[in-house]
Amino acid sequence: MEIIKKLIKDVAGYKVAESDDSLLEFLLSSERQHLLNDCGLDKLPNELIHVLHERTAGRFISLKAKDILGSDNLSVVTRIQEGDTTVDIGGTSNEERLSILASVFLRSGERDIVCFRQIKW
Repeated sequence: MEIIKKLIKDVAGYKVAESDDSLLEFLLSSERQHLLNDCGLDKLPNELIHVLHERTAGRFISLKAKDILGSDNLSVVTRIQEGDTTVDIGGTSNEERLSILASVFLRSGERDIVCFRQIKW
């Protein structure tokens, strides 16, 4: 869970409070189950862990947007680069960029997920 907290801090400038831990754990569990269901798997492969972390962070950012935007040290990133992929976060205000950032994370890993989909009989 520390990785997700660091991701949220790095991209949204928001330090996840201890009081948010139960929400973060619930979102992590929920996103894990969603990925398992989507792929038809019983165990999440290591190759999808980063997708789980990004989607959990995106869900958290989306749910806690008002708290994040009210943070004094808010500094929403304008660009995310992972390997050879770069995503520029548009928007002129922090609110617009935060919303776009959450949606980028929530759509994270679509190509990776397809590689692990199985048909359940």
